[in-house]
Amino acid sequence: MDAPVHDALDVLLRLFVDTAPVDDAVVLAHLGDEPVRWLSQLGLLHLDDGAWHATVLLYPNGELWLVSDLPPGDNETDALTDVVYPALTSSVRTFLS
Repeated sequence: MDAPVHDALDVLLRLFVDTAPVDDAVVLAHLGDEPVRWLSQLGLLHLDDGAWHATVLLYPNGELWLVSDLPPGDNETDALTDVVYPALTSSVRTFLS
């Protein structure tokens, strides 16, 4: 069972770090209509079956927080050729350092 969502930070972590869907009512209650609309218009969130889903992955790499596309198989951009590959492998971490 998922841990309860207590605040906006919990919602954002669940969406962008865990890449887990969050119920529409929970997202709106903690983030508000306007920020959710902005995130949706920027293409960072999409609503599907009453839950919000992130379209990107947010993760730490050393002292930096990076954003990339979701790993292949996790979203509808799989067929795109211009995908930002996650810097989660040791070879990419070596390159970044």
